[in-house]
Amino acid sequence: KNHGVIMSETQHEKIIKAAILPFCIMPDKSISLVLGKTRLQKWVKSTHLHSDFGGKTDSNDCDYFYTAAREFMEETLGQINIVQNTYQTLDSVYKKLKNKEYFACIKTHHYSKKTHEKLTVATFLVCIPFQPDINLTFQTYRRELTICTSIATKNHPLFKWGLKQPALKLQSNNSLKIKQCYNEIEALKYFGLKYVDYVCTNKVLYNRQLTLLHNCRKRLLKILPVLRRYQDILKKQKKKN
Repeated sequence: KNHGVIMSETQHEKIIKAAILPFCIMPDKSISLVLGKTRLQKWVKSTHLHSDFGGKTDSNDCDYFYTAAREFMEETLGQINIVQNTYQTLDSVYKKLKNKEYFACIKTHHYSKKTHEKLTVATFLVCIPFQPDINLTFQTYRRELTICTSIATKNHPLFKWGLKQPALKLQSNNSLKIKQCYNEIEALKYFGLKYVDYVCTNKVLYNRQLTLLHNCRKRLLKILPVLRRYQDILKKQKKKN
């Protein structure tokens, strides 16, 4: 994949990655985050490795808003509804971010070891309604895609349906295959802000219910204080009412 570097319009920053971190407000005014459980890789020791939804900028991306929207739709299979009252597409997610319809965009920085340049990762915090069946919906769609890959009959209704799915590609032998970029996450899970915060600051919890991808953990250490303050405000308002 040909990765590129996107320059921010407002600041002369080299943005190399962009991500979306969905969160929801529970009835008790606590905040829960939606994280994706990554598929087991050879370099991964933990079976509970999670991350937000994002990745590197592509040379075809027009800006980092598009990078975040594209990576989000690929990794979640479009099953987390952050665009309300309309059919969710890549374009609709991009439009939402471009119109600044998000809670916050937090930029974290590090320096390149080779060039010593300042590199930036943009993470969009997006508040969504609580979706109790979020993983069931994700797993059902993922299973339907997998079934399509085992069908060899072109006239089969599921094969025809599969041809229209952006996550599937037609191979030279006329079979369908799930594109790698759509096959990186195997489950969606809610985690309370307090628990994620504790995991980020206490490595002793690694290899238990939640382990965070290293780069995601580094970013969350800077992002979580913002959500903690917001949660405190929500709870204070609830007490007043």
